[in-house]
Amino acid sequence: MASFLAFYALICLFFLDNTYREGEIGGGGWDGMRVLGLVLCLVWPLLLVHAIVMARLSRLTG
Repeated sequence: MASFLAFYALICLFFLDNTYREGEIGGGGWDGMRVLGLVLCLVWPLLLVHAIVMARLSRLTG
């Protein structure tokens, strides 16, 4: 479990850094879309894991 959390944190930090830098290059303003982009960097890896697990479970059951 610890390795999964470390991998998740690595992915999140990578994309948070890229999104933050893109916002700085684009003017540096903290509008709603920039904040939403940063929040989504934390959420999308969980959605990917969910989709993989559900696909695996459906393959096993049917």
